[in-house]
Parts: sequence; C-alpha cells; structure tokens
Amino acid sequence: MAQMTRAEIADRIADLWPTNVERAISAQDLRDVVSSLAASVTWHDEAGSGDGGERYVHAQTAASTVWTIVHNFGQPPGSVRLLDATGAEIVGSGEDVDANTYRIEWASPLAGSAILLG
Repeated sequence: MAQMTRAEIADRIADLWPTNVERAISAQDLRDVVSSLAASVTWHDEAGSGDGGERYVHAQTAASTVWTIVHNFGQPPGSVRLLDATGAEIVGSGEDVDANTYRIEWASPLAGSAILLG
C-alpha cells in the first residue's frame, strides 16, 4: 500500500476520472474511481482522527461472506465504518485477527467498503 497526501489522492482521482465520455458522469463512474483508488491506498489522516492518526480504506468489490482487511496499523483499529456497495452505512461486527488484520463475517455475501482509523 502506498502512503499518499490528500493532494496526491486528488491528483490520482483526476487521473482515473473518465474524461472521454459523452454523457453525464454516473454514480457508477464515481464508485469505480473511488474503488480503484481505495483498493490501493493507505494515507495519513492529517486531522488525526484515529488513535494512530492513520486511515485505511478497504474496497470489497467482489461480494463475500468474509472480508479480511490487512491495514498494517501495528495495532487494532480505533474505529471501523462499514458501507455497502451503494455507499450506505451498514452495521456489522468484526474482530482483530492480529495487530495488522481485521476480519468481518456476514450472513450472506456482501460487497462494499470499510474505513478503518488507526
């Protein structure tokens, strides 16, 4: 995972944004850009929102009953926010596998994302 500043993230979004479309940008276009970016980025949270000041976004693009999230904080996350594939907040529970890994199990396969604060 690469560590990026917010400015670098904004530049990366600009690189990923579909510019050759002759229609309005759809919500799916936005989700694709965010998923592409989120799947490969860990960045320092400049506001220091978590215990360790880090934020990791996990994109679970393939629906699964188990999400295994390797955040590499070196400690359990301070908080976890879960979103379904539409971006709506969902409720779930998970457990720390070790100091760098968090695991969530669902009753049925689910795609979405998890935002972990270190």
